[in-house]
Amino acid sequence: MFILLFIVVLGVVPDGASRAPGDLGLKLGEIIGYVKFLAYGMLVLALIGVAVEIAFARSQGSAFAGSGGLLRVLVAVAVVSGAASIIELLV
Repeated sequence: MFILLFIVVLGVVPDGASRAPGDLGLKLGEIIGYVKFLAYGMLVLALIGVAVEIAFARSQGSAFAGSGGLLRVLVAVAVVSGAASIIELLV
């Protein structure tokens, strides 16, 4: 019984060499690259906005105002790069 189950599992588990049909993988990788580039551009603009917010808060006398926005931008960068890497790995 164990040997039969082992053979069935080996027959079902992919070998990892599967690819998208045709050049779909290349096109999807290119689209993901463009989307990632645009997302990083928006995050750079968000980082500039957070820097302006921190500078304005410091001029008003608040030392740590806006630092939460910096953390949000850094987490968003990690999410974008992680998601793009996972999608490219799967395709």
